[in-house]
Amino acid sequence: KYKVDLPPDTGHHVIKYGIDDTHLEHLFITHDHSDHCDPSFLAWRRTAVSGTDTMRPLHVYSGEEVERLLSEKVPFERCKVTFHRFEPFRWVHLGPLSVYSLQANHSDPSCLNFVVQVKGSTVLLGWDTGKWSDETWTAVRQFRFDAVFLECTAAGPKGRDAGPGHLNATTFLEMKDQMNRLNLVKQKAPFVAVHLGDNSRLDHEQMHDY
Repeated sequence: KYKVDLPPDTGHHVIKYGIDDTHLEHLFITHDHSDHCDPSFLAWRRTAVSGTDTMRPLHVYSGEEVERLLSEKVPFERCKVTFHRFEPFRWVHLGPLSVYSLQANHSDPSCLNFVVQVKGSTVLLGWDTGKWSDETWTAVRQFRFDAVFLECTAAGPKGRDAGPGHLNATTFLEMKDQMNRLNLVKQKAPFVAVHLGDNSRLDHEQMHDY
C-alpha cells in the first residue's frame, strides 16, 4: 500500500518477491534522479488492457523537481495518478501511517528524507543526502528513532570523494555521532548503512571490518 522511491529495478523486485503492485496507493519519492524515480512505471498504468476500471488511484508525494519530471512523462489523469507537492518540514497522515519530510542535502532544495511513524515506531529513511543543514537538524530534534537507515554512498577510506550531496564512511559516522549526542536514537535501535556504492575499493569483509 505504501512505497518509497520508484527505481529502475522495481520490476525486478516485483517479480523476485512476488509483489502485487496493484495494491500500491501511496508513493513517496525522495528526488528526481533516475536511480530513484523512473517515470516509465507510472506511465505504463495508462496502457493496461484489463483491470483499469478497478485500478486503485495512486497518490504520489514529492518535491517540485519530481513534479516537473512526472508532469512531462506521465499523463496523471489517464494513469489515475494524483501528485501532492510535499514541501520540506511537513506532515502527511495516511491512516495508520504518518510521514514527515526533512530537507536532504543533495542536488536541490526539494530533495527529501523521510521520517515514518507507524504502530508506535519512528523510523528515519535518510538516503541521497550529505550532512544536514542546521534547519534540518533543528527539525529532527522532535523525534527519537526506533531505527535509522542512513546512506553511506562512498563506504571506504580509499573511495572517491562523496561530494557535498552524499556521505562517506567518515561523514556517516559523524552524522551518527551527532544523532546520539542529540539523543535522537533509542538504545539498541538498528542503525543501518544503505545506498552503498561500488566505490570504496574494499571487498565485503573489509568493509564490514572498517
